[in-house]
Amino acid sequence: MNRFEKEQPISICIPVYNGAKTISDTIINLLKLDYNNYEIIINDNCSTDDTLKIIKQFKSNKIKYFENKRHVSCGENINLAVTNSSYEVIVLQCADDLFEKSYLKKINNIFSFYPHLNCISRNYFWFKNNEVSPIRIKSFTLEDKILNKKSNFNDQLLLLKSFDNISGLAVKRKNFKNLKVSRHPFIEGASIMLKFFDLSDIYFIGEPLVAVRVNDFNSSKQSYVYKKSTTIIWRYIFNSCLKKSLNTKNLFLKSYGCQFESLIQIRCYGSFINVLREIKVFIKIDKSNLLKLNFLFYSFLTLLLPKNFIIFLNILFKIISKKILLKKIDFKKYQF
Repeated sequence: MNRFEKEQPISICIPVYNGAKTISDTIINLLKLDYNNYEIIINDNCSTDDTLKIIKQFKSNKIKYFENKRHVSCGENINLAVTNSSYEVIVLQCADDLFEKSYLKKINNIFSFYPHLNCISRNYFWFKNNEVSPIRIKSFTLEDKILNKKSNFNDQLLLLKSFDNISGLAVKRKNFKNLKVSRHPFIEGASIMLKFFDLSDIYFIGEPLVAVRVNDFNSSKQSYVYKKSTTIIWRYIFNSCLKKSLNTKNLFLKSYGCQFESLIQIRCYGSFINVLREIKVFIKIDKSNLLKLNFLFYSFLTLLLPKNFIIFLNILFKIISKKILLKKIDFKKYQF
């Protein structure tokens, strides 16, 4: 048996809070993976719904359930899940997302061929509710790459943009020692991976082997997450995880510092005051945004049009994007 055939043990760590609506789908998906040597660590953050009841329906010895004594932040729950795991290779997953059948085999082969690597990131696509059909994709770049802070600027951006969700991120366990994961929503994965980006090579999987579910109860659709500027939080995490330099500033401005489309999300699920604040933030961090047509478009769109009409336009945009996506990529070859 060569090193590519040998399955090294993998811990899939799932931090969960009130995941009763989706945790069953996620567990079923994991138990069907084309891999044998893995455990599923479910760390329950004091759920108040039927999460535990649903998990108990599965009799697999791969599943190991832990419950916190008190409710903690999502970042802390990730660390606790890792603490409760057994193996060196850690693969993170949200309680509503899915892996392609061959995903763990892919992770195993990468770490076997490149033993010096400490972490792996990946491309992913979004799907709506229970239909595993892509509505958007993170990147159309489907090529695998080993990237670091010496890679060309566009490749660095490609990698950094993949850090905004934890599902599918693979990290060797030793790297979690004394690692602090951010408490802020959206950036738990980034607070892990950005620190490694400044120190080492990261393998990027181009094929969309991870599916991220879009639900009506996603945290991004909860108004409380917009009480603070998401752009300011992203800037903070960049500055705290990367060595401050001109390149750090440019990487931030060209990745999460120019996500003007986020104004639509804030307008739909936050408040009008939140939108005004975020527009001011975009101008403050880069005054040249005032000359950018896409910034002006999203600003006026969210300030002048009624919320219901913006929601309609957003749905229409997703329908058109899905048709374009399905023409560009053959998703039929992937099994979820």
